[in-house]
Amino acid sequence: MTKPASSRYECDTCGSVTSVVSRLRDRNTPNWEVRVSFRDGTDRLFLYPTDPGLLSGDRVRVEAGRLMRQSPRRTAT
Repeated sequence: MTKPASSRYECDTCGSVTSVVSRLRDRNTPNWEVRVSFRDGTDRLFLYPTDPGLLSGDRVRVEAGRLMRQSPRRTAT
């Protein structure tokens, strides 16, 4: 049996950033925690040594183990 065609783009590695937090870890150095909620309902935590430049609500995809923003952020005019 085949899956019906979908007009929506399917992306198993796409999700939304749900939180971005800076925390002190080893040797009191800050690390950034980015939580992502994926379309299949799973959540995943990504750690960065510096500010990843992501905000809560950003649409992202996982590419080679790293988060990539899917579209540029809109700025106020």
